[in-house]
Amino acid sequence: MDSKNGRNLSIACMLLIICLISAIDLFLAIKLIDPSNELTLRLTEKNPVIVKMALITGDWSVVIPCKIFGTLLSVMTIIMIYRKNKRKGFFVCLGVFMFQILLLLYLVFG
Repeated sequence: MDSKNGRNLSIACMLLIICLISAIDLFLAIKLIDPSNELTLRLTEKNPVIVKMALITGDWSVVIPCKIFGTLLSVMTIIMIYRKNKRKGFFVCLGVFMFQILLLLYLVFG
């Protein structure tokens, strides 16, 4: 495998893992947090924007699409950066990937 294919494969794998961790985060939020219980919501959800949206609506009807949209927007932005500049795109993807790995560690061992 040449370096171009290897780099493309590593980007694809990192993007897949980014999406999977985002899905795990969303699943856990839906499963474990009652958005109508303000105290539980504030103690368990660390993202203040998500807390505010859930408190306003009292459910996940706005939060779920926003979280999915945010993940897709991030992935598409990384892909666009990667297409314009492979090196810069790789490092942007690596940074987001590392952040998602830290998020997963927090979710699991938190």
